[in-house]
Amino acid sequence: TEVKATLAAAKQGWDRRLVVLFQPHRYSRTRDCLGEFAHAFDHADVLFMTDIYPAGEQPIPGVTGAALAETVKAAGHPAVTFIERKESLPDQVLPHLREGDLVLTLGAGDIWKAGTGILARLEST
Repeated sequence: TEVKATLAAAKQGWDRRLVVLFQPHRYSRTRDCLGEFAHAFDHADVLFMTDIYPAGEQPIPGVTGAALAETVKAAGHPAVTFIERKESLPDQVLPHLREGDLVLTLGAGDIWKAGTGILARLEST
C-alpha cells in the first residue's frame, strides 16, 4: 500500500523513531483494504489512529477507526493507540514524543491539523 511504502521510505531516509498519526480514508476503502492495512504500519514505531474520514460516504456497520486499530494490534504491532477525537491528538501524542522523533501525519482528511497543533505546542514550551 501507499502507507507501507511511505513509512518504509521514511525509515530508510531518517534514522530516528517514527511516530505516525493516521486518519483512514473512506469506509469502503478501509473495509476493502483491511487485510493490507494489518501490516501497512510495520515501520511505524508508534501509531496513533483516528476515526475514518468519510469523504461523503455513509458509515458501514463495523468499519471504524477503532476496528482498524484492533486489526493492526492483532497483526502484532506493539504500539497502537486509537484516539476517537482527532482534535485531542496533540495533547494525547505529546507525552509520548521523544527528542529526535519523526512525526508523520497520514490521511486524506484534516489529520494535518494535528501536526500543526503538536508543532505549536512544542514551540510554546
